[in-house]
Amino acid sequence: SVSFGSSLITSTYKTYLVTFWGVHATVNDTDFLMQGSIDNGSNYNVSTTTTTFRGYGKDDGSTPNGWEYQSNWDRNGTTAYFPVAADCNPVATVNGRFILFDPASTTYYKPFWSDIITTLMSGDGNVMWFRMGGHFQDADDEINAISFKFDSPAANIDAGIFKLWGIK
Repeated sequence: SVSFGSSLITSTYKTYLVTFWGVHATVNDTDFLMQGSIDNGSNYNVSTTTTTFRGYGKDDGSTPNGWEYQSNWDRNGTTAYFPVAADCNPVATVNGRFILFDPASTTYYKPFWSDIITTLMSGDGNVMWFRMGGHFQDADDEINAISFKFDSPAANIDAGIFKLWGIK
C-alpha cells in the first residue's frame, strides 16, 4: 500500500492532489482501493459516499464509447476502502489523480474527485474508469491521512509513482 500521513496532510493547504501513474498489481483481477483516516493513519475507516460513472470502449469494437452509471461501485455511508479502479493486473497500469478538498475542515464534509485510466482484466479491454466524485462524511474531524492499496491480500503495488501536491 501507499499512504500519506498526518505530517503531509495538514491545514497548510486547502486542497491536496495525489497523482499516480504506472501503478500495477502483482496478481490478476484485483481492485485498486482508497480510504481516508482521521487518526493519523491508525485506522482507514472514514464513512464515505461516492458516485461512479465509467466510459469505455472494448478492444473488439462491440461497445464503442459507452458510458454507464456504476451503482455497484457506489458507497453510501460505508467505512470500507472504496474502489478506484477494478480488475487490475500485472500487465496493465493504473494512472490517475485524486483530489481532496479542505481536509482540515471541522465543520463540513470533505469532498473529493478522482479520475483513472486503466485496462481491465474482466474482458472490458481499454476501459477508462472515471469517479465522478464523493465525500468523506465526517464533518467534525480532519482527514489527516489517505491510503491506496489493492484489495487482494496477495496483491502488492510492485511498481508506480505517487506524488502528493498541496494547493493553496
